[in-house]
Order: sequence, then C-alpha cells, then structure tokens
Amino acid sequence: METSRNVLVKLITSVQKTLENSLATIASVNTDIKVLAINAKIQAARAGAAGASFGVVADEMGKLAAHTGDILADIHTGMMGAIHGLSNWMESDSRGQRLAQMAAHNIDIIDRNLYERSCDVRWWATDSAIVNAADEHSKEKSPLPPTAWG
Repeated sequence: METSRNVLVKLITSVQKTLENSLATIASVNTDIKVLAINAKIQAARAGAAGASFGVVADEMGKLAAHTGDILADIHTGMMGAIHGLSNWMESDSRGQRLAQMAAHNIDIIDRNLYERSCDVRWWATDSAIVNAADEHSKEKSPLPPTAWG
C-alpha cells in the first residue's frame, strides 16, 4: 500500500513532466513563429514598397514571439520554483514526522524504565531482609560518619 507521501511525490513528478513537455511544445511553436516572422520580413523587403505593410505585420509577429518567450521563461521559473518549494516542504515534513517518531520511542523507553524502577522499589519495600535491615538500622550502628545523617 502506498503512503500518501509516495502518492504526492508521484503526482508532483507527473505535474512537473507534463508542465515541462507543454512548455517545450510551446517553445517549439514559438521558435517556428520566430522563423516565420524572419522569413516574412525578408519577403516584405523583397516586395519593396508593396510589401511595407506586410513588413509591419512581420515585425509584430517577431515582437509577439519574443513576448511569448518571456512568458514561457516566467512560467518555467515560477512553476519550477513552486515544485522545488513543495518538494522541500515534503522533505522537512517527513523529517518532522521522523523526529516525532523518535520522540515517541524515547518516551516509551523512559516510561518502561520508570515502571521497572518502581517495581524494584516495591520489591525492596516488601523484601523481608531489606525491611528487617532498615528496622534494625540506627545512627549508632551506621558505618556513615555522623555528618552524613544531617
């Protein structure tokens, strides 16, 4: 079963490939328009005064192709930046999830150790040898110096 993260990664990759293919297709068409505009300028120049208005149209086609190229570059930069940002966010989110798992694991270890220590204390409190030793213990019999008793 795929995790939601894997599904999201596949979706992002698919969107990125589709976007890159679409932008490449538009760039190819734009290149063809630029070539057509250059050829139109050449033909307008050959036609002389009769082709002057056609030369204006060819110039405008060239300007539109240049503008389209700028738009393509902006789209590519913006979308690739967004995809990169999303990928970084997913990476940091997965790091956060891993840190949360580690914290939960450490809490479980601490909890288990505290439980084991409380079991030890209960056992010591009920062990007759320890209880008897504690009852018989006095300040006079202690191997500790008097300053240790406070």
